[in-house]
Amino acid sequence: MGGFKNYTKPLPMTTTQNTEPHSGHIPWQWRILYRLFNIWLSSLRPIVIEDPEATKLLEKHRKVVGTFWHECLILSAWHFRHNPCLIMVSPSRDGDIIANYLSLYGHRPVRASTNKGGARALLAMSRDMKDEDLPAAVVADGSRGPALVAQKGPLFLAREAAAPLIPLAIAAKPAIRMGSWDRTIVPMPFARVAIVIEEPMNIPPHARAEDMECHRKRLEELLNSATKKAQKALN
Repeated sequence: MGGFKNYTKPLPMTTTQNTEPHSGHIPWQWRILYRLFNIWLSSLRPIVIEDPEATKLLEKHRKVVGTFWHECLILSAWHFRHNPCLIMVSPSRDGDIIANYLSLYGHRPVRASTNKGGARALLAMSRDMKDEDLPAAVVADGSRGPALVAQKGPLFLAREAAAPLIPLAIAAKPAIRMGSWDRTIVPMPFARVAIVIEEPMNIPPHARAEDMECHRKRLEELLNSATKKAQKALN
């Protein structure tokens, strides 16, 4: 996927190479899968459509919060494989699979969900972001959905970390959809992939509940708009 951009230097604590999994604690089965994933994902043909302001932030700043629909998780992790981040992952059994996949590419999974320690985990993530100048990501529709309905987790993290929130969406063609609640996008080998990175959102530090709901609606609009742009780019 040579056309995907490397916005910043890799994090010193999570530097990855394209040939070896990041973590020594990853099971050997996943190390084999890692090589298969690389063959598959490297065959994809990307198109990147970026908002100019988002591009500047990604190139010059480390402390940003990325957010996307759960259906884009596989491709988002690959796209930012040279720029690992903190990312919240459900403590469920399915979350174990996702956490192993993310770890292959140097990301640091934070195991929590909306119903299981989510608020505490987001606060801890915000502290790590500020202390270590780390980027982070939160899936916009959460670990259980409903799909394509934005939750407030990304907004909360962006507010607490005083970081820009950058929505992005991905489409692929040809691709299949998994039978999970989020209908995860699984591109076929050599598929075309469109990545749309939307304008950043800034969440005021004193935003209250009614403000957060307005921002939530705006985030949902931006993600849906980005999804349509990505799909249109492939037609």
